[in-house]
Amino acid sequence: MDLQAAAEYTSLPVKALRAAIMRGELPFSRPRTKRMILDRRDIDAWLLGEKQRFD
Repeated sequence: MDLQAAAEYTSLPVKALRAAIMRGELPFSRPRTKRMILDRRDIDAWLLGEKQRFD
């Protein structure tokens, strides 16, 4: 999914997702386009890691 769809899925702003990507916390790909594509499983794993870190 693209960043906008990931933002809607997570209820987080695009800026927060982009920051996580730039910190290397959230993997992405760019298959033949300039758009960042994220895998739902990676997003879920990242969210679970974030929740565990702040609990």
